[in-house]
Amino acid sequence: AYWLVRLRWYAILGIIVAYFTAIQLLDITIWILPVFIILIFLIILNITSFSLLKYLQRSNVKKSLRIVNLIINFQISTDLIVLTFLLHYSGGVENPFIVYFIFHMIIGSIILSTIESILQTSFALILVGAMTFLEYTGILNHYPLEGFIITDMYNNLTYLICTGLIFVSTSYFVVYITKTIILESRKHE
Repeated sequence: AYWLVRLRWYAILGIIVAYFTAIQLLDITIWILPVFIILIFLIILNITSFSLLKYLQRSNVKKSLRIVNLIINFQISTDLIVLTFLLHYSGGVENPFIVYFIFHMIIGSIILSTIESILQTSFALILVGAMTFLEYTGILNHYPLEGFIITDMYNNLTYLICTGLIFVSTSYFVVYITKTIILESRKHE
């Protein structure tokens, strides 16, 4: 759980570096307000998670282990939601950082039970699918990465279906491989 808090600090720094690299060096247009709000939310979430974990560390161990598992699930879920919002406001499915969903699937597969990791993967895929559908249908505005993407890939149904199927199969395959490796290593231990 502390590892996730530490990773989130790196993610916050990574978002800042990626944002300024995109606008300053690559001349890519990204709307600053949503990125700023997401960064503030992540900082508050991280401070809250860290404080809660410190509090639990001083409390009853049996009760706190269940709560820590809930906190880990909550952290992964909120990270997936934040990543979805961040991607939505910076190109949606056109943004190459969409592959970062895979990291959460790997982390979930390592830390969580098999059913929890499958549920987290399904949640991630629902978020990506919903963002894609809502942008494609025009229910949500699409915020293109002007200066990076030449065509409107978010509006190309063939691209969306093919990319979506590849992303879905890759996601579940990553979880399966990770869980299999972990189970095999536990057997050997």
